[in-house]
Amino acid sequence: MTSRTTFHRVGVESLLALPKKVQKQSLKKVREVIDSAPAEAGYPLHGSLKDYRGIHTGRYRIIWRILELRDGEEIAEICYVGKRAEGDREDAYEEFARAFDIPE
Repeated sequence: MTSRTTFHRVGVESLLALPKKVQKQSLKKVREVIDSAPAEAGYPLHGSLKDYRGIHTGRYRIIWRILELRDGEEIAEICYVGKRAEGDREDAYEEFARAFDIPE
């Protein structure tokens, strides 16, 4: 089974909104960790985000989901990259849930 990584439009937009240093750091994490084993990398999210996975890159979070194609190929779709600020409206998980219209 092969795997590859792609970016959702929201994932691209959220990444481009971050400082260049964080963009590079995040892309490095995607290449070195998520690309190699997307279903095992990071940690599963819980609650209404249970279909997604997350990984830390400093104070930032990369959120993705695994899409499985008919031929068994797995694709990691990067959905959102943002800063973790627990309890803040601009928290990565809060912004991600709003962008994907995921109820609490």
